[in-house]
Amino acid sequence: MSDLESRLGHNFTNRDLLTRALTHASANASVSNERLEFLGDRVLGLVIAERLSAEFPADDEGALTVKLHALVRREACAKAGEAAGLGPHLKASVASLNMQSWPMPAKRLSAHSMSMADSRQRAGS
Repeated sequence: MSDLESRLGHNFTNRDLLTRALTHASANASVSNERLEFLGDRVLGLVIAERLSAEFPADDEGALTVKLHALVRREACAKAGEAAGLGPHLKASVASLNMQSWPMPAKRLSAHSMSMADSRQRAGS
C-alpha cells in the first residue's frame, strides 16, 4: 500500500484500518468498509458543508444543499476515488463489480461525475 500512500501524500499508522476502508463486503463481510463508509459519509458532508458555507456566504440553505448534494453524490465520490488511484487497491468480488450496487462502472465515471467547479456552474453560482 506504500504506492497508494505516496499517491495520497499520507502515511497511514493503522494499515489494518486502511485495508478495511478499501474492502467491500462482497470480498470479506467480516472486514468490510460499511461502518467506515457510514462514518465517512457524515465527515465528508460536514467538511463540504463547512467549505460551501465559507465560499458562498450569501447563499441560503436551499442553494447550499443543492451544491452539497452535487458534491457528495456517489458519482462525484467515485470520480475522486478514481483520480486518487484507489481502484487497484479496492477489494471486492468480481460479481459485485458487475452489479449496479457499485456507484458506476469505472469506464463510465468520467461522464457522470463532477468537480467542485462543475457543481458551482450547475448550481448557478
